Amino acid sequence: MLIGAATHREFLGHWQDALTSSTAPANERKFAAIAARTPHFVLSRTLRTVEWPNASVLAGGADGIANLKRQDGRDIIMWGGPTVAASTLAFGHRDRANR
Repeated sequence: MLIGAATHREFLGHWQDALTSSTAPANERKFAAIAARTPHFVLSRTLRTVEWPNASVLAGGADGIANLKRQDGRDIIMWGGPTVAASTLAFGHRDRANR
């Protein structure tokens, strides 16, 4: 999963709480468990480290995304706001967009 720095902060707060909360809805706890074991690559110009399980800062901008796309595995899902969306478009690394 490719996410921007702002989305990373939102995910971190919400999904970590859902993962550990006994009062979170069952579907949120289930997604939180999946999200915790899914690799996350945070596209950021300012962050150097991230706290999310299985997350790392994706260095190198366009080259970092290109390297990620060359790796074996499943499709890359991007969640983020307009900054990360514009970056992936500018880098020419978006294959498909869904709303």
